[in-house]
Amino acid sequence: MVDYKHLRDMTFEPLTEYADAARKMATEMESYSTETQRQKVALAAAWSGEDATAADGALGKHATEYQDTSGQYGRVDAIVTNLVEQLKWAKQTLESAIGVAPSVPARINDAGRVRVNRAALGSNPAPAAVQAAESRARQVQGYIDQAVQHATESDEKAKAQLAEVRPEPVTVPRGARPPVGDFNMAQMANADAIIRVGERLGISERGQAIALATAMQESNLKNLANSTMPDSLSVPNEGTGKDHDSVGLFQQRPSQGWGTIKECMDPEYSAGAFYKGLQGVKNWENLDLTVAAQRVQRSAYPDAYAKWEDEAYAVLRSQRVP
Repeated sequence: MVDYKHLRDMTFEPLTEYADAARKMATEMESYSTETQRQKVALAAAWSGEDATAADGALGKHATEYQDTSGQYGRVDAIVTNLVEQLKWAKQTLESAIGVAPSVPARINDAGRVRVNRAALGSNPAPAAVQAAESRARQVQGYIDQAVQHATESDEKAKAQLAEVRPEPVTVPRGARPPVGDFNMAQMANADAIIRVGERLGISERGQAIALATAMQESNLKNLANSTMPDSLSVPNEGTGKDHDSVGLFQQRPSQGWGTIKECMDPEYSAGAFYKGLQGVKNWENLDLTVAAQRVQRSAYPDAYAKWEDEAYAVLRSQRVP
């Protein structure tokens, strides 16, 4: 229930930010669905047989789930956006009533009850003046009650509507935090997986920053499939690359012993594999970030990791916010 004091002091930024986040996720899920459908078409053109049929079915299922999830987030956006509009109307009505009260003359207590300010009427007011003030006070009270009732009904309606919105029907990576810079919520969830694995393995913040900067450079913190490897397209992903047989956040190559395609496209497994490689680098904690990353990755662009150092630490700072 929304009471007078709550409505009077209400701010809308948390709700509008929530709606904006839902809208952004709806757009992202829609793009994932479109990309997965594109992969499905590419797979059908490049691969045939029993395994291809299974992969085609899996991709179709993922595309449908992404589309459904987009619809759910869109519904949340619409519900919360409408709630904000209704609450704004209620607050404007309330503020108008509060603004009129001094001219009654009247005072409004913290419970939202309007009382005639008899002292303002003078030491010996005429009965007609008192009656007129009491009539105006009742009108102000009516506006306040209307505003509070409208806010309460709108809030209860929104809660009921949100309760009907199903939880996300696809597996969304755990631990997504508010976006940092240009990274979206899915990318932040991947960053969280990298950090979480590092903490579990006892890797220092420096090591976690190296891992984050590496994934930022290799995949832009996206769990990528590979368009030249049909098997990878059937694994849930956030886009495709085509460099050799590289897949996942760290663009690890199954042919080079990093793991199976599915393992390398598992954010936690791939992060663990990277940390294992990092720990095998002598004196890695005292090396420049880009040097340490290159010792693990052996990239054709050895200096590319350096540009992500500030962003890596910014993400780490965001993860420390409760």
